[in-house]
Amino acid sequence: MNKFIQVSVEVFRGAIRIHPVEFVIIGVACVLAIYDYEYTSVDLQGRLPFYPILFLLVYTLNGVCAGSRFRWGYYASVALAIPVFLLPDLDPDSPIYWVSLVGAQLLYLVSERSRDNEHFFKRLLSYLWSGMLAGAFALLVWLLLYSVYECIRYIFGIWQGGNERFFSYAGITVGMGLFPLLFVLFNRRHEPIWQSRIFQILLNWVFSPFLLVYTVILYLYGAEILLFWSLPKGGVANIVANFVIALFALKGCQPFLDKRHYDWFYSRASWVALPPLLLFWVGTCYRIWEYGFTEDRVYLVVVGVILTVTSLLFLRRRWASYQYATWLAIILLTGVTYIPGITARDIERISQSARGNWPMSKKENPRPTLFHIRTDEPMDIRGYATMSPLSYGYDHSRPYIEWNGTELRVYDSAKDTLVYQKPVEAFWSDQLRKVGLSGQDTIPETVYPELLRIEWDSAMVILEEITVNRLDASSEVRDIRGAYYLKK
Repeated sequence: MNKFIQVSVEVFRGAIRIHPVEFVIIGVACVLAIYDYEYTSVDLQGRLPFYPILFLLVYTLNGVCAGSRFRWGYYASVALAIPVFLLPDLDPDSPIYWVSLVGAQLLYLVSERSRDNEHFFKRLLSYLWSGMLAGAFALLVWLLLYSVYECIRYIFGIWQGGNERFFSYAGITVGMGLFPLLFVLFNRRHEPIWQSRIFQILLNWVFSPFLLVYTVILYLYGAEILLFWSLPKGGVANIVANFVIALFALKGCQPFLDKRHYDWFYSRASWVALPPLLLFWVGTCYRIWEYGFTEDRVYLVVVGVILTVTSLLFLRRRWASYQYATWLAIILLTGVTYIPGITARDIERISQSARGNWPMSKKENPRPTLFHIRTDEPMDIRGYATMSPLSYGYDHSRPYIEWNGTELRVYDSAKDTLVYQKPVEAFWSDQLRKVGLSGQDTIPETVYPELLRIEWDSAMVILEEITVNRLDASSEVRDIRGAYYLKK
């Protein structure tokens, strides 16, 4: 046991020496997440999702600058956190967040600057395998912590009603702290996944046969379109994009197989991909011609360009490089996300303005907007005799609230009886009607305190927060958090 502890301490000490900035970011992120849980910081909730992007960028710079005279660039990379905390209106649901997340991972893959496709895929597989191992071990640690917590809670009769706090603290510590730490460790020391027997079986007997089935389906669909001279369905573009990505991903894994049963198929991957890509472009261009560009269609076109150019690159051995394809993806996605004037939003605005549809009252594929109704304003509780904190159904020794996504219930612990019950749609309609609004109206902050009050004859519930999803001319409740239960 002592030997195990000594080895573990040495491993972690070595990791800290090699990755000091990453450890600082992990620690700061955990502290900020706990602060957000305790004090519900609106600013932090829009910034904490950018933590994995920041971590991965710093981790990538660490590898690039290791052993070079530019090592100072790695230590200065902590300054990457500044834009996250200074830029306004950061939305984790926006394209800029998802493109940044994908872009950070693509930058990691190309950071070693090697044209060798086998080396590229070894790096990709190591990255994925390290993430899966770290996730599995982190989940195991979380389950062990939970079992110890429940054991102590049951045997000694303490910490009653503290489940929510435990889940939050344990989730932050394990998910934001332990998981990236384990990823760093596993990405340095583990057996290559491509030497695993399971890897060989999955590629030869599961993934490749399924891909062949998809190929046959797409070719039959293309033949049907030619026969009846019709247009591809709208969703076919997404199917084709996923198919081509899977095709070239499995092609890159073939050199690691002991027995390569599908060389006849993957050696012609570019030719196999071109007919489905033709379906992609016919359907996409027709809809752009008919309805113009939207943000989603701009990104769809960019993905189509990346996949088409990749297929053409692999027609010639000299240009067949995943490194080139990845850099192309980084450049194009960055351009339509960050460069003013050519962003997806700008292209949508120009296209729809030319059609007289801007600002758009209704988008074909609208993007939902998530916002939180909460307030720090004092509330009038005159006329009520008692006030109790609400639990979330774990602790029945006090009033508790139950929210299952479709119905809201409140229970009085004194009688353990249901005192309030409504479907979510009826609850939200009543709350809006109370302040003179409908689901199509913008909700001003001045009515937040009233929306957070649920009143009936003998009691009232004060909610801590209502999370609402706004989609075009409607809104729906996505989450409810209770605060207090008051009785007359």
